[in-house]
Amino acid sequence: MNTLAERLRYARNLRKLTQKELAKRANVSQGAISNFENQLRYHPRDILQLASALNVNPIWLLNGTPPMEIEITIPADSGTKKIGEPTLHYTWPFQQILPVDYFSLPAEKRDLVEAMALTMLNQKASGK
Repeated sequence: MNTLAERLRYARNLRKLTQKELAKRANVSQGAISNFENQLRYHPRDILQLASALNVNPIWLLNGTPPMEIEITIPADSGTKKIGEPTLHYTWPFQQILPVDYFSLPAEKRDLVEAMALTMLNQKASGK
């Protein structure tokens, strides 16, 4: 699977979800899901919501870097919390930000966090 479109469709089919069901879980439109899967949009602003709705690693979904499924660990004082299917876990990328706090931010603030992270990851990948 070389593209976001292929990985998104694969994960959606693996979870036996329609585009409409995935859209509802990820809080995006069905049209957005269709656009991603048909390569009309390449970098979804809502990658974390899509990954969460599919129980997959957002970095795998975005660029194919394994693993597809990883463990989520909430900061040590909160313990470990399983999300979704019992065999699937995520590692939450932030040590001092809980998922509930992150997702309570307005979409434009989450977009800013994502854009900053993508910029840093792209700089790292290009050796800057």
